[in-house]
Amino acid sequence: MSYSNEKIDAATKMLREQGHTVKKQVRGDNLWFEVDQRMLVSGEEMQNLADGVYSLAELEELFRRRRADGAGGRADELAQEVVNTYAGLGGAGHAANLTPDFKALVDRAFEYQIAKRDADSQRATLRLVLNRADDREFVLDSLPGQAASREHDAREKFVDWYKEFWEKNRQREAQS
Repeated sequence: MSYSNEKIDAATKMLREQGHTVKKQVRGDNLWFEVDQRMLVSGEEMQNLADGVYSLAELEELFRRRRADGAGGRADELAQEVVNTYAGLGGAGHAANLTPDFKALVDRAFEYQIAKRDADSQRATLRLVLNRADDREFVLDSLPGQAASREHDAREKFVDWYKEFWEKNRQREAQS
């Protein structure tokens, strides 16, 4: 997609004048702008910001919705981000200030990461056994799918909690 550099420059200047940080990023074939090191705004959204179609608050809502909608496809990345945020806040002495909702989300992220590690380990073991086995069908039939099932269930649970967490925060902010 072709972007208007003048409009993007105007939006960038406007955000910086308001005290925000803006960094350009290219991800794949897409142009993105990281605002305040907390959200990504597309090139098209930056043009719309310059045109007055969106406010920064509306762009943040679009970012949150896009993030929650895409959570299923990026569960690994999002779970690690939640764990990193938790570690950063805890390390900075803010563990007591974390909400019960966030703590529950962290628990789901840990559960998913552990289940994924278990399933990945079982898959690696299966590959090794299959490479050395004379009777591959026996090996495939004898290994339970419990680890994969636990991984799937933990992933779905984490994604559901993640979406719910962001929706609750959006509602709280709307009421403020």
